[in-house]
Parts: sequence; structure tokens; C-alpha cells
Amino acid sequence: MHSLGALFAVLLASNSNNVEFLKQRLLIGYDAAAEATSFLEDQEYEKASRSFADALNLGRKPALKLQELDDEETKQEALQWLIDVCCDSALLHLVHLEDLDSARKDAFAALVFSQYEQLKPLQCMIKVCEKGDDLFGEFQALQRVLQLPTEEMEDDDQRKAISDRLEEIEALLSNSKNE
Repeated sequence: MHSLGALFAVLLASNSNNVEFLKQRLLIGYDAAAEATSFLEDQEYEKASRSFADALNLGRKPALKLQELDDEETKQEALQWLIDVCCDSALLHLVHLEDLDSARKDAFAALVFSQYEQLKPLQCMIKVCEKGDDLFGEFQALQRVLQLPTEEMEDDDQRKAISDRLEEIEALLSNSKNE
């Protein structure tokens, strides 16, 4: 007698290149993320955390697999969804659950999935680093923000504030080396 898990693994392996199968799996992840957002709105933070974890567990592999395939529309949508869910989960853990480790893990995943080329995951990591008093991590994330194309962050005042913060952190890091 085969276990349900083993049968599912065989089914997944035999359908791993099937775009429709991957889309169906991804939709289950979308549903879990929508449920998490609903829990978040209702201030049920533990339930939201579990639903975000479910969304990531269910949707990560299909989203990444769709990245490898030639379905251009779905792969971009799926990858952006994955990045957004990681950021939303990170901020939930940071702001409402005060779980810095989980927040950092999800923020880092968002950065990796975005290849450090999107503003939202970088801003998320900056918040995590600020909360965790990680000056070096904040410094690196701020530097990456300034390296983004201007279209990602057109606000000159925001760029100036980031430059000022970089100088401030650089001075703090320099002072800590001298002590």
C-alpha cells in the first residue's frame, strides 16, 4: 500500500513540466496568501503567520518551476507573487509578532527571488536590519537601493535621505572600528 505522500510525489514528478499542473498548485498558494491577508486584516497574527507559511510552502516550488519554463506571463506573475508574499510575511513577523529571525529569513528570501533588483524587498530588509540593530546589513541594503535604476525609486528626496543615512551609518561603523 502506497502512502498518500509517496503518491503525491510520483504525481508531482510525472507532472513537473506540466504548466497547467504548476498553475493549479500555484493557485492553492495564492488562496493561502489571500487567507493570510484576511487574517492580517482581522488582526489574527498567528493565523496569518501560519497561512503565509502555507502559501510559501505550497507556492514556492511551482513559482520557481514556472520561472524555468517559457510561459512568460505566468512566470513573471508567479515570481512577483512569491516576492510579495515573502515581504508581507517578513513585515508581519517584524511588526506584529516581534519575531526578528523569521522576518529576516523571509526578507532575505524576497531579496534572493528578486535578485536584489526590486525596491520592496530592499525596503523590507532595511526595516528588519533597523529593528535588529544590524548597521552593516542596513548599510548594504541602502547601498543596493541607490544602485537600482532611477525608475525603481524616482523620488529625489528619498534618495537624498538614503544617502544621508548611509553617511550616518558609515560614521557609526567607522567609530565602532576605532573603539
